[in-house]
Formats: sequence, structure tokens, C-alpha cells
Amino acid sequence: MPEPINLVTHYGAPIAAYLADDTVTEICVNRFDQVFVERRGRLAQVEGAWRDEENLVSYIKSIAHKLGQEVNDRNPILDARLHDGTRINAVLRPTAVYGPCLSIRPYPKVQFSLDDLIGFGGLPPISVEIFRHAIDHRLNAVVNGGTGSGKTTLLRGLCGMIDPAERIVTVEDTAENLVGTDRHVVSFEAAKRDMQGGAAVTMARLIANSLRQRPDRIVVGEIREPDAATAYIDAINTGHAGALTTVHANNAREALTRLQILYARAASNITLDMAQVFIRQNIDLVIFQTRERDPDGTVARRVKEIATVSAEGVSYLVTHRHGDGFNHDAHALDDWKKQVEAAHH
Repeated sequence: MPEPINLVTHYGAPIAAYLADDTVTEICVNRFDQVFVERRGRLAQVEGAWRDEENLVSYIKSIAHKLGQEVNDRNPILDARLHDGTRINAVLRPTAVYGPCLSIRPYPKVQFSLDDLIGFGGLPPISVEIFRHAIDHRLNAVVNGGTGSGKTTLLRGLCGMIDPAERIVTVEDTAENLVGTDRHVVSFEAAKRDMQGGAAVTMARLIANSLRQRPDRIVVGEIREPDAATAYIDAINTGHAGALTTVHANNAREALTRLQILYARAASNITLDMAQVFIRQNIDLVIFQTRERDPDGTVARRVKEIATVSAEGVSYLVTHRHGDGFNHDAHALDDWKKQVEAAHH
């Protein structure tokens, strides 16, 4: 039996050519006879089909089995990571109404730096100065945006600014090599339920456990569940400053609201107003990243807002608007830097 890293191509002849194509960033199999690939942010249908639906199901089950997981009628969802970082998500009938579907996101062979993102027009040069100030002064930052907006790439860039002497503990639902193996890093991944029915290890439990690993920094891949939000905010509140994470939200303000709601849902004795105060006390910087189509049809991943957080809410240091490009408030930036320096000395 081939290793999982090769299993995708070994039994996946219909999509083997696309897996070998470095320009392909996502492969989406809607049905056994319908395949789409994403290149440069655009999805297009391509040639490729399994013999029949049962053949595709067998392919999905073979991958799951080799990874020590089980996917069937009772557990119809496979969410997995291969050893090379490739992400795989598959859903079987009856949950998948039109037949088994599959999404494969190959791990990018090239990791973009913040300088690369500036060169692509995804960041203004001033952002590096802001991020450096935030990292050096151990501010707690949240990167937010939608699926595929580039949150992980930006988070990886922020991690690259952390002093190499610091010990970093990362916690992720699915590991994406946020820091790299050449750093002082310990990485945890929330385990999925295995074929023996063992209980899954939750993000909240891993975040709590990370505090026992003597971290200088805690980096949480993405917060989705109330318990994880509570564990993350509690970790910050107990003295672990300089933490980084991501959430799904549509702008900087909504990122705070999202955390506020998650936190309140996990703590029955906390009202939304109380949660709001607590979130604003513990989050210092919010970066809103989006994936959008420019007027010329180009798909771009771009930072739209960089905002500071205080008891009064958010204040914008950087914004981006179509037609205007990037704008930053030089006076607000200067005032913010002085406030940070005064608070952290």
C-alpha cells in the first residue's frame, strides 16, 4: 500500500495531472464525473472522471483508511491532512445529496513572505512597520476574513517576525506548518475520531494544554468553537501576551463581535456586554484580509483593514477601497505607537 502522500495520485488517476500542476491551488470533485480546478483564484471545469460513483467512494475510503480514519454512512465526512500538508475534505451520501464530493488543497510549494504580499499589491509597505511594532511589543492580534482569503499566509508572515529565540506553541484544527520546523516550536493538531471510535481531542483542550508547554508565544490556527474562544481569551488573560489567531468574519469590527458571541456562548454566566468588555481588554490589533475580484476581473487577496482595539472599539490605521487604494492615518499610527510603547515599558 502506498504512503498517504502518494495515495492521492496512486488511486486518483482522473486528477493526477492536476495534482502535479504547481499552478493548481484547489481540486474540487463535485461528482464522480465532474471535476473543477482553481488556478490564480478562478475555478474552471476540466476533463477527468472516475468510472462510477462507487469507484470514487472506494478512492475516498482508501485515503481515510491509510490515515487511520473511517468514513462511511454513519460518519460521512473525511477532513484530513496528508504528511506533506495537503488538505483533503470529502463527503459521502446521504449527506452529499448528489453523490460523493471531494476537495483537495495541495500544500503550496512556495510560501510567500510579507515582502512578497507587498509586491503582489496585497499589503501596503507601512503594514510591515505596524506588524513589527505589534510583534515586538507582544500585542495580541487577530487575522480575520473569509475562506481562501489568505488568512493563513498572513498569519505565517506574522509568525516569521517573532524572535527566533522565543518558544512558540501552535494549536490548529489541521496543521499548516505556520512556523516551520527550523524554529523553536511545538505544534499540536486536534485529532479526528479514529477507526476505533476514540474521542476527538478538542481545540480548547489543546489550547489549555499549550500553557503547560512553557510557551513564549501561542499561535492558534483558527477559532471556530465557543470553547476554543474561551480557552484562547483565558490564556491571554493569564499573562500569555503576544498571541496570534484567525477567525472568520467580514471586517475588523465583526471579528471582535464573532469572538464576543463565541465567548458568551461558552460561559452561561457572561452576558454579551460583559464579553464585549473582556474581548476589547484582551485583543490589541485586528487585521481584515479578503479575497476579491478587481474591476479588471483579477482575483486578489488583500488586507482591507488594520485596526487597533480599545475599550471604545476599533480605530483604523490602514484601509483599502477600490479606486483609492491603500490609505493610512499617519497621525493615528504615530499616536498608537506612542501608546503601545508607554503601556509596555
